[in-house]
Amino acid sequence: MTDAVKPDKPPSLIANFRVLTPVAQVLVLNQFFVIAAFTMVVPFLAIYLSKDLGLAPALVGLIIGLRTLTSQGMFLVGGSLADRMGARPTIIIGCCLRVLGFGLFAISTATPAIIIATLLTGFSAALFQPACRSYLAAETPGRRAEAFGLFSVAANTGTLIGPVIGGLLLAVDFRVVAGVACGAFALLAIYQTVMLPKRAFEKPGSTLIQDLTEVVRNRRFFVFAIAGALYMISAMQLMFAMVLEANRVTGRDDSVTLLFLASAICGMAVQSRISHWCRQRLNSGQAMALGVTLAGLCWVPIMVTSPFLATHHTPLPLAQALLWMSPVMLGAMILSAGNAMGQPYTMELMPAVGSEHRIGTYFGYYSLIAGFASAGGSALVGALMRPEVPALRWAPFAALMAVALTGAVIILVMQKRGLLEPRDD
Repeated sequence: MTDAVKPDKPPSLIANFRVLTPVAQVLVLNQFFVIAAFTMVVPFLAIYLSKDLGLAPALVGLIIGLRTLTSQGMFLVGGSLADRMGARPTIIIGCCLRVLGFGLFAISTATPAIIIATLLTGFSAALFQPACRSYLAAETPGRRAEAFGLFSVAANTGTLIGPVIGGLLLAVDFRVVAGVACGAFALLAIYQTVMLPKRAFEKPGSTLIQDLTEVVRNRRFFVFAIAGALYMISAMQLMFAMVLEANRVTGRDDSVTLLFLASAICGMAVQSRISHWCRQRLNSGQAMALGVTLAGLCWVPIMVTSPFLATHHTPLPLAQALLWMSPVMLGAMILSAGNAMGQPYTMELMPAVGSEHRIGTYFGYYSLIAGFASAGGSALVGALMRPEVPALRWAPFAALMAVALTGAVIILVMQKRGLLEPRDD
């Protein structure tokens, strides 16, 4: 942190957006459209697989984990491609793959087709997400936490809108939801082709093998990535563990929409204030550690109440459903506040712990580790879920809390030892 005097009043989201470069503004808007179309489908996927298709919870967890693995786990491919062929074509290709994945969800209910669609959907994110992040990081030196905070706000706004549209379409059929999202991503691919400028970029002078060797040998980045992976195991459960718990206690499929509304509204309300507060009072490592801590503590209300809340197989009235799922909604809002701290400062620290010249590759390596951890974590959470045994319902949530808090401790230790400071490339 610098000693420069900072204003007491946090700048508005619009003010923060206006100071971005035009390219950065396009990337933030892209994030809104990507997340809105994405959350039309994926939040309802666990319910669709478990209730409509009758798959076992462990298999549902594995499929959800495969999506995370093939997105974050393959970020290394996407990040390396962004470093070598440019961010713009990588983003557009990834968007086109998302069209294929959601299209397959729309036309088939066979388990092999569902798995292929999941892999395509995940791999598409592996292309355009690291490219977007590396592009945004390159466009916003000195203001990365604020820029990625806006990135998170755009995601939260998309999360606010996507599940509402998806919930309305779900009344018809899940495949209709997937079909509409497929069309939305087709339009988004055209939008990105038109709005993202063609520009020259500096190709790395080293080979891919040399870059990967450097990344793998960076031990402090590996430790940082392990901490981030433990954080991501918890952060990604909004789409699995929280969804299933909310549906269990209410019997309502639209509980997913209510859950995401609470999370998104909270994230939009606190992001600017949290970014400003952290910038004034904390360094980047402390801010990230506090965010990861909240991602662990978010499971406390769910862990404490789940053994005592009955399972409902028929939909409860809305007012009663809101009461029964209030612990899950509280947990989602705490997680949202934690993400408002953790995610922007994770992105700010990543080039410092890694390298300014290989941002895409380091983003990819980080997400590879996080993807494997998230896939295993989701499968484990699914295996630990015993909704039919009230005395064991707390177990998956306690495990998620312990995992996230371990990640926070690792970040604090790295901060104390000076391992989060930039190095000379």
